[in-house]
Amino acid sequence: MGVSVRRILRVIADEGIEVLYSTFSPASNHLLAMRVRAATGLPWVADFRDLWTDDYRYREAHAPLRSAHHRLEQEFLEAADMVIGVSGRQMNILASHVPGHLDKFVTITNGFDPEDFDGCSDHESVARNGDGFVLAHVGRFDRWRTPDVFFDGLSRFVRDTEAAGHSFELRIVGHIDRLTALRIDATGVTWSGTSEVSHREAIGEMCRADALILNVPDGPNADSVIPAKVFEYLAARRPIVVVGPIDREAERIVLSQRAGMATNFDERDIGRAIGRLFGAWRGGRLAELYDPCDIDPFSRVALTKQLAESLDHLATRATEKRDPQTALLETTKS
Repeated sequence: MGVSVRRILRVIADEGIEVLYSTFSPASNHLLAMRVRAATGLPWVADFRDLWTDDYRYREAHAPLRSAHHRLEQEFLEAADMVIGVSGRQMNILASHVPGHLDKFVTITNGFDPEDFDGCSDHESVARNGDGFVLAHVGRFDRWRTPDVFFDGLSRFVRDTEAAGHSFELRIVGHIDRLTALRIDATGVTWSGTSEVSHREAIGEMCRADALILNVPDGPNADSVIPAKVFEYLAARRPIVVVGPIDREAERIVLSQRAGMATNFDERDIGRAIGRLFGAWRGGRLAELYDPCDIDPFSRVALTKQLAESLDHLATRATEKRDPQTALLETTKS
């Protein structure tokens, strides 16, 4: 790591860098930035794209390693001049480790690239086969991300819905493991899969579906997670059904945007939600389930602007702290 620090110090000197920015994971990114900050005094932004020791997937069983992780995370949160979380709840979780310093914690969500969705039609049924309803899940679909109750809900939908047959298709776009595929087979639902595809193809699948399903994981703090693809789902302008913990961040996003519906981990609710989508499609009323608000704040253009403004603020504050008189003159000239 010493070699990396020396190389970064040369770049800082050559390029006139004013602010340090690191993103998690891996945690070594933050460790490197913290050491560079100690060597330079430059302001540092630590961006947590996911929680670390508070994450629902954190399973370190080795006590010394777990202790080291907690200690390092605490050092990062205390030393950083700004900490970014990707949801309001995750920001609050991170801030709870450094009481009294809420002002340095900022929420900047993930987002979508508007250019990716040029040509994606709005409020139209554009199923792949032209005469059937396609409910698509885009992204990894495996036992780690999909609770057992989801398959129970699919089974209930198949049992309770008349004439679903060939007019309903569950489309899995992305990796699916063999055991999960067998679980879907057991539900009796008609389904197809693609294995892994390019990002462009994934966007196309979102836009060709009639509706989209989003599974939110369960576990400690899982309700704070907003899967990154929810923003691309929004941009695809298809009704979304969110399956996950009660009162979760992903649910809040979808419902506040009037972009679909949400159901908790209950097989009856899951079956009814899918049935409602299918019934609306059969009745030509699918567009009624989707009345979106302005999604521009979730575009990467807007989010990058928010990040740039945060970096500018830190750079200005650092200049004022180093040389108040110079900063005043610069402000007067501008």
